[in-house]
Amino acid sequence: MIAGVVAIALLAPQSPAPRLTALQPAGGTIGTEVRLALRGERLAEPVALQLDGLGIEVLAVEAGANDRCAATLRIAGDCPLGPHSVRLRSKAGLSNVVTFHIGPLPSVAEQREGAGPQPVSLGTTIDGSLRDGDVDSYCVEVPAGVAVHVEVEAMRLGMTALDTALAVHGADGTLLASADDTPLGGRDPWLAFTSPVGGPCLIELRGAVPGEGREGAYRLHIGTFPRPYGAQPNGGQPGEALDVTLLGCRDEPAGAARAHVVLPDDGSELLAWYPQLASGTSPTPVWLRVGGPPNRPPQPDDKGQQWLEVPGAVHGVVTDASAPVRFHWRGKKGEEVEFRVLARVLRSALDPVLTVRGTDGRSLASNDDGNGFDSVLRFAPPADGEFVIEVRDLLRGASPQHGFRLEAGPRERAQRLAMQVAREVAPIVVVPQGGSGALVLQRTGLELAQRIAIENLPPGVVMTMGPSLDAGTLPVLFTASAEAPLEGAQLRIGIVSADGAVDARWFRQVQSLLTGRNDIPLVQVTQRTLPLVVVAPAPFSITATTPLVPVVRGASLTVPLQLVRPAGFEGRVRVRAAWMPPGLSAGQATIDRGAVDGALPIEAAANAPLGEFPCLLVATSRVGGTVHEIALPFVVVRTEEPWAELARAQARTQQGKAVEVRLAVTSKRPRTGPATALLGGLPRGASCAESTLAVDATELVFPVQVATDAAVGRHRNLTVELRLPDEQGRPVQHRFAAGELRIDTYKPPKVAAAPVTAPAGDVR
Repeated sequence: MIAGVVAIALLAPQSPAPRLTALQPAGGTIGTEVRLALRGERLAEPVALQLDGLGIEVLAVEAGANDRCAATLRIAGDCPLGPHSVRLRSKAGLSNVVTFHIGPLPSVAEQREGAGPQPVSLGTTIDGSLRDGDVDSYCVEVPAGVAVHVEVEAMRLGMTALDTALAVHGADGTLLASADDTPLGGRDPWLAFTSPVGGPCLIELRGAVPGEGREGAYRLHIGTFPRPYGAQPNGGQPGEALDVTLLGCRDEPAGAARAHVVLPDDGSELLAWYPQLASGTSPTPVWLRVGGPPNRPPQPDDKGQQWLEVPGAVHGVVTDASAPVRFHWRGKKGEEVEFRVLARVLRSALDPVLTVRGTDGRSLASNDDGNGFDSVLRFAPPADGEFVIEVRDLLRGASPQHGFRLEAGPRERAQRLAMQVAREVAPIVVVPQGGSGALVLQRTGLELAQRIAIENLPPGVVMTMGPSLDAGTLPVLFTASAEAPLEGAQLRIGIVSADGAVDARWFRQVQSLLTGRNDIPLVQVTQRTLPLVVVAPAPFSITATTPLVPVVRGASLTVPLQLVRPAGFEGRVRVRAAWMPPGLSAGQATIDRGAVDGALPIEAAANAPLGEFPCLLVATSRVGGTVHEIALPFVVVRTEEPWAELARAQARTQQGKAVEVRLAVTSKRPRTGPATALLGGLPRGASCAESTLAVDATELVFPVQVATDAAVGRHRNLTVELRLPDEQGRPVQHRFAAGELRIDTYKPPKVAAAPVTAPAGDVR
């Protein structure tokens, strides 16, 4: 059982777009047509299904009720096996992503009518749904002595956190096999069984934890198909052809548990590979690593020690709980080596721990869970010499399913492009007719000089790219004409190569479909294109006026906003920055009900780059229970050096006594008129009126009034806000640190003692 597992609908809060919660069936067979029932919210006006990938043709989309609609799909005979991303498009936008799973076995639907177990044949996938407390039963004829595999896809479908358990009984009721969680399937079980006498066998599928309340769809695969749980080697270089040995395929003919696979060269870091053997095709994949250092089999010495070549990658299996797998290697003083062990990411049972030891056995460094549940260890030898890297299981487990891949070499630098998006917001570009939508691309490990291109825009949509001011982000604005069709597209995003072609291997958008405790992803989907949709016009429009004055380093300005309210729109609109140039930051502006004007504050850091830079702003408003968001055209802001310098002051007084704070002013450009100044950062009990700086003045003077109960101490955070006029008399804000004001405790003045007078009388 997974405590705290939740399903994520990756949509902006209260989005007007449709929301999908279930597909039935959850998958289909290559070379067939499928009628698909979709369940969710706001499904009454479907327009189309938008897919990411090839091999599935949408023949029809049919409207139903608000919570349901239908579609008919044709699955090509060469359609890639595994999950395919699906979104439903309506006039209001695109839904969250769900996955439709393509398999090699013929599919049948679960039959709920009738008494007793549902009869099925070997070599079948059953599309069903499990309700709370149900036990779904299937009867299958099994020849004597034939190994049969049974496998469930439930949680891996990504729709609900359905944790299931399997059991198989023979004709006499004997329990032949059972399974709950499995390393390869995660919370989805699989098992193998053999009937000694043959005949009908009963397969039961139920929730793993009674009373857990989990419900959802499943795909149950039953047959004599191969069920490897791993491969050796379990990875290689992009484009490399590998001959692999499949682990766990003992029932294959001698020598047949080997296969050939060509790793992709499309930027993938993992390959979900469906082995095809004499006994058939696996209905779910074996996972292989793509990338890292090249495979270099370890070399044994005359002592039987395995030597690891650096850089290089090796693979192995932890089969003895008392003996970690060890590799020797030679290191040079100060030359860092990064060791990466891949196990859980390849669906291995191993929870790896990496340890570097000296030849004396002393531990020098160790790591657990440096990369999710896998380990990453960076080690710089203290001296030239021989070292040992060992792999063991955290829980001291060992089995043929405890496989791993160990990579050693320079620190790994990921290279990718992805849409920058908040955790619970869908990575979708939404563009209203007659308006704009925003995209901020996050680039990782790619050079700033590498030009990015975006292809496959829908009709009526134009794109404006902002500048690549740093290697991290790139703002993009998409604008649709008022006549643009309400269509969707999958944007192809990549790097422009020397010959002008677009290399899209670097774009990868990873989304979590299910997460567990502490938001750990349980089921994810990776999309290689980015969805864009043109929707109906927004219920409002807004513009920003380019500021006429610059923003000075260390100071701020405001960007005027003008809201256009069509008839009937009375909502509140909030404006924020989707992207700002380095060194600039923006606050938030709110235009309340009935108002049409607003102002967005923008601030420049003390080291902000100088020049003119575009800023990307977005506006949101809640209308009728849903939130609409539009992007504004780029707003250009000019950044300049301060026009003057202020020397810091030090002033001292005591409670109840006024004091003047004087600051020397040095102009860097001619002043065109008098300036105004405010002294800020004053302590409690101290106050000062606005001051004026004459055109030819070289000193600012602030008369500070100090109350008798003013805060005592050294107050070092004084600031000056100076508004210097430009050539047209427009004030340009400057902000300076102003120094210190010290306030001492009030000391009453000393009173002289009165003279003592001798009493009158005789003097003796």
